[in-house]
Amino acid sequence: MLKLAEVERQLGVSRWTLYEWLKDGRIQGVKLPCGHYRVPASELEKFTRNPNKSGNENDGRTQTQ
Repeated sequence: MLKLAEVERQLGVSRWTLYEWLKDGRIQGVKLPCGHYRVPASELEKFTRNPNKSGNENDGRTQTQ
């Protein structure tokens, strides 16, 4: 189980982005009784192998061309 700081560093995202991803299910984590989150290493590996499978293909942003 990885702390959010470790996951943030490996993915290159902010804590708030990671909280949003946890909230909407893009990445799976476990909320501890104290309120902190942990992400299984296997979940991080799965996310980094194919981030679009986790729901990133449409993150709500519009793209300009």
